[in-house]
Amino acid sequence: MTERDTLASLLSHIRQQAHERDAALQAIGEPAGDYPHLPALEDFRRLWSQQRTREQLRATLQPPPAGAGPLNSASLAHRALALMRTASPGYLQHFMAHLDALSWLEQMRASGSLAPEGGPGTPGARTTKAPRGRKRRA
Repeated sequence: MTERDTLASLLSHIRQQAHERDAALQAIGEPAGDYPHLPALEDFRRLWSQQRTREQLRATLQPPPAGAGPLNSASLAHRALALMRTASPGYLQHFMAHLDALSWLEQMRASGSLAPEGGPGTPGARTTKAPRGRKRRA
């Protein structure tokens, strides 16, 4: 069984469980759909996010290579994150969470788990180009 088959069976199982849960909630008169809001989880999510950000920041703020020039991407990223850390730690936390989500999505796409569905890279998908302006004559 391949990873794709395993993931497909897991997603099928999750969908089936969600359908059964929604049916049970409707049977007792509760709205189906979202899980109930659990305030106790908010503290855990906040702590987990902060811990994850600290770990990522520690890994990211490693000094760039010694021979890196001023336009080296690792050097530029290091400086940008260090400045962001001093200027706005809250924004840095949100930024790192955003980068983490993008990195996770990229890993999913690279492994083939995240199949494009009519996106720009899909064969047959239409893309529109902005019209070009006319060149002026001198």
